[in-house]
Amino acid sequence: MDGDRFHGLSGLYQKPYQQMCEAKFDLKICIWITMGAFLKDLKKKGAALTLLKVSDLISELIGEEFQVKNPFLFWTKAEMCKVLAKNGQYDLPTLTMSCDSPHRQKPVQCGYCSSCLLRRQSLAASIIKDRTRYVVLHGERPVKHPSLYFLNMQAQVRTLDSLFAISDNPWKSITKKFPVLDDIVDQTAIVENLLPIEMQNRLIQLYRNYVSEWNAVESLISKGLLNQYSDLQISSKYTVLSQPQ
Repeated sequence: MDGDRFHGLSGLYQKPYQQMCEAKFDLKICIWITMGAFLKDLKKKGAALTLLKVSDLISELIGEEFQVKNPFLFWTKAEMCKVLAKNGQYDLPTLTMSCDSPHRQKPVQCGYCSSCLLRRQSLAASIIKDRTRYVVLHGERPVKHPSLYFLNMQAQVRTLDSLFAISDNPWKSITKKFPVLDDIVDQTAIVENLLPIEMQNRLIQLYRNYVSEWNAVESLISKGLLNQYSDLQISSKYTVLSQPQ
């Protein structure tokens, strides 16, 4: 069997599939390599489409249908953290790692990459005290501009807020700016047992919740980030240039 025959896979997933077909490794090792590819893909493209790819690949590897389910697909991270608060599990977040580029010395987590910022925003919005020690708050001043990720996330939130405000058809507005959302609905609505319109509405609500949570705690997570670096250029893809038609 030739691994290149599985044309629906990106380069990340072709390698473990081909290695399995050529019997270079056993099934468990191939799945382990697949999960490594999954984590890389997840950071690049997000959860919905990545989970579909991984489900397809593992199904091919094991010879039967396999599906990775995400029970929190329509939850913000803050909403997940609120469940911890409701159950009194305030210490669990300190046991987790979010940083995209963890440091070798303590503090380990930087506090200013997009994953750290989402962590800080989620904990603040869920009223869980963040006991994590971050480089940007507790360590030496980082060499890179620590505000760049924050400014881009801030611009993204403001873009979403603007798109919701200037149109009575939020899905049309948001997909004009972020067309990949149409692909997500087309490919995952059936898997989630939802009609396309139902999934569109749930995604719109998800982003509305996220915008609301961010706005509520933005001043808290901007600490240590908006001093001398506030004039950095943000990504142009988060700029609303004109009113959607």
